[in-house]
Amino acid sequence: MQIPVYIISGFLGAGKTTCIRHLLAQTAGKARVMIIENDFGEVSFDAQVLQSAGVQVQELTSGCICCTLAGDFKQSLQAALRGRDVDLILIEPSGVGKLSDIIAACQSAELADKLSLRQCVTVVDVQRCALYLRNFGEFYKDQISHSQVVFLSHVDENPQAVAAAEAAVRTYNPTCRIYAEPWEKLPLGDLVFSASAGIELSGSPVQEPSCDQDRAHDHAAPFVTCTLYAKEPRSAAAWQQVIRAGISLEGAALVRVKGILPTPSGYIQVQYNGGALTCADSTVPGRSLTCIGTSLQEKRWRALWEEV
Repeated sequence: MQIPVYIISGFLGAGKTTCIRHLLAQTAGKARVMIIENDFGEVSFDAQVLQSAGVQVQELTSGCICCTLAGDFKQSLQAALRGRDVDLILIEPSGVGKLSDIIAACQSAELADKLSLRQCVTVVDVQRCALYLRNFGEFYKDQISHSQVVFLSHVDENPQAVAAAEAAVRTYNPTCRIYAEPWEKLPLGDLVFSASAGIELSGSPVQEPSCDQDRAHDHAAPFVTCTLYAKEPRSAAAWQQVIRAGISLEGAALVRVKGILPTPSGYIQVQYNGGALTCADSTVPGRSLTCIGTSLQEKRWRALWEEV
């Protein structure tokens, strides 16, 4: 019996994890779900958030996407299949991974007869769609063009950008279904999981991505990551001060900042994806911050960090 697999992809900071949380909330108790989480960096912030909701999460961190998919990724899927304690599998790839690579791994010779790849979803941030198409077209276009469903995010924050984002998506994927409503207003379970919505990606197994450790990976080369660890609690204001200094230092080279940091009264969740820095109280404990960019001045980041 094949286990249904659904992929929720999207570029860095698009809102994949938030989308999955809404999806799980709407379908709570209806299925045993396992999430395969492939993050870019030493610590999987997204896995911490999802685990706090009581979901089975298999973390895959560090390393390039093709190495992970070729090794740990398939092993994790095979372990889930052997255990047979899940009804479906959700895959949340790294924001800098190619959706076509994940599809290829799921359709590999070892897994093609065990998995039923039902739906590929991509989350697109309407506020940064045009920018990311210009700057990171290879990744962005791949995620859009291989999806059956596209959920637009941040529509409430910038409604005037919705039409342009829809047009951009249509340029690279004329046949996908696009939803621009806030997720809490959408029947996500029906749109992602239902038989009528699901699209079977059947056919012969496709060629898997190869990995040559002795050369730079074309798809991973534009991005670097730096993870900073908190030695002791600091006030939320102190954390914000140093993070804003780092954002100012990096400028447009910085694409994403996320993490959970300790304060004297608890923890805060930090998010940045090119817009405003947001900090909110967190019920999930953590002590790290991950920065992702096209280049990072890591020594200066660490110097700023020590000054907090």
